[in-house]
Order: sequence, then structure tokens, then C-alpha cells
Amino acid sequence: MTKAEVRKAIEFKRPSEVPLKTEDIAPGTFEKYGDKLWQLLRLYPNDFVVPSYEPPIAWTPTRPGEDEWGCVWEHIDGQTGAQVKVHPLSNWDQLESYKFPDPTLDERFRGLRNCLRVPVDLYTLGSVAGGLFIQSVYLRGFERFLEDLYLERDRVEALLDRVMEYDLALIDKWRENLADCIFILDDIGSSRALLINPQLWRELFKPRYAGLIDRAHRLGMPVWYHTCGHVEPILGDLIDIGLDIIHNVQLSCNDISKIGSEYRGKICFSTGPDELGLFKTGSAREVYDNMCWIIDTLGTDDGGFIAANEGTIFPDIPFDNMDALFRAAKGRGL
Repeated sequence: MTKAEVRKAIEFKRPSEVPLKTEDIAPGTFEKYGDKLWQLLRLYPNDFVVPSYEPPIAWTPTRPGEDEWGCVWEHIDGQTGAQVKVHPLSNWDQLESYKFPDPTLDERFRGLRNCLRVPVDLYTLGSVAGGLFIQSVYLRGFERFLEDLYLERDRVEALLDRVMEYDLALIDKWRENLADCIFILDDIGSSRALLINPQLWRELFKPRYAGLIDRAHRLGMPVWYHTCGHVEPILGDLIDIGLDIIHNVQLSCNDISKIGSEYRGKICFSTGPDELGLFKTGSAREVYDNMCWIIDTLGTDDGGFIAANEGTIFPDIPFDNMDALFRAAKGRGL
């Protein structure tokens, strides 16, 4: 699917089909399904390029698991992913002297330049991997930062302003390096509610996200925002400040029918079947029918939907269910 067709989906200009985002598949899934999975992805190729944003060539960690922010990550036995165990700003006194990474180094975008050597016309996402909330959590610690929101308001605002300054500079560099869209990864929702009071989010985060979205728009790029969990209380706010695409409207955490009736046609949605429920344990027919229902409920005849799994596709997802999701997204029979 060409860039032009993806833009039509985002802008409600009648694309030829629903775009499909498929790159978020765990290595273990490829190990499990092998050539069978590669053949499926050739039938249903990813409509997006998500190039890496890399650390400086000369940078090396000072201890195992450290990233260039000074956060130290540890894997948890028996679980996927990792968590930050050492937070470089656990003491507020460190904020004034803390040195943020430099987002403007050209060498960070060497992955994108390699992508651009391939003569394909795919829609390119420039990733801002640390949204305002989650990057602050990484730096301060989860429980500590939630307390800070009420007890250390001035310091929280100072930290958010510095994270925002970093993100603004990164948005500028992605445009300079020919990205088509800004993809911001954050996580502000639990399975039942926002992690922070909606009014507090409106006071602290909404104006800053408005600034990030405005910068991207002035540079000609839409913004695609990811958060897991319950997002209903602020979805209208995100639309108010001009957000173009929202991922991930989890079925287990949100009332999809209600969201569709209120916001369908006002923002481009991106999601898929419940990754912890139906996508993992349902039949291929159930996954196919559910994906078709999601597209009909959140998308419109003019566009406004991008098919993607709720999260990473791990090896516990049945192969036939992946096939069913892709078939439904592209309007092909099961």
C-alpha cells in the first residue's frame, strides 16, 4: 500500500483498503512458525516502515541493562519485556544537573537512512519512544512519580518541560530525516481507569501534548499516539488538541461501541482483537468476525482505521488467528 493510500485512510479520503501494521511480532514467534510466518507476511505485507532511533555510535552503557538515559532495565523471570529498576532521577536534587540525551545527532537516524535506500513507497513513522508520562516514570519511578503529581507539582512541571523540549527537538529531526508521521509511545491507562486523575491529566499533560502535536502539524506530519489500557475519559481531549491517530483502544478496557458512536469519523483508530482474550484463545472464525466488527464500528466508508494488533504478537498467538486478523483487515474471505 503506497504512502498516498495510507494518507487517505488517516485523512478520511477513501483509501483503496485498510492499512495494515504488522511489524510488532516477537522474535520467538518467528522461531515458532518459521517460513510459514514469513510466507504469511509476504501475502499481507506491512504498510509502514518504523526505522530505529539509535544511540550515539560512541555511547556504551556503564552497567548491564543501562540505556543512555541512565535507566537500568531488568527482565523478569517468566514474563515478557523488562522493567526499569534503577531510576536516574530518584532524587529530585539530581534534576538540575541531569543531562538529557542529545536528540539532534544525525548518527541516530542511520537506520532510517538505510530504509530509504530501499526503493519502496512505504509510510514512515518517526518514533518518540518516551511519551511525556512514561519517560517521566522511567526517570523517577512509577509510584514515586504518581505521588509527585500531587506533592511536587513544580518539580513535575519542570521535568515535563524538559521531556517536552527533548521530544520537540526529536520531532524536528524526524521531519528533517523525511519521516511521514510522528509515533508517540506512552502508557497512561490501567485495565480499568487512567493511571492519573483525568482533570490532572488535562492540567499537566494536555497543553504539552497540544504543543507536540502543533509542532508536528506545522512540519506537515500527523501524530499517532499509543497508550495501553482505559483511554475513554480523555479521548475527546486528544481529539480537541488535534491528535490524528489513536492506538490502542483495547477491547477489554474500553466500550468500543460507545467510542465508535461518539468519535467515529473524528479521529483515525488503530487496534485489533483482544490480545489477552479472543486473539489468543478464540477460533480463527471468531477473530475474523471480531476484526470485521471493529473496523465497521470504529472506521467509516471514507477511512479512519488502521489495522494492528493491540500489542506485540507473541508465540502464544495461534498462527490461524494471525492469518484471520490479516484477512479481515484486507477484506479477504476466511
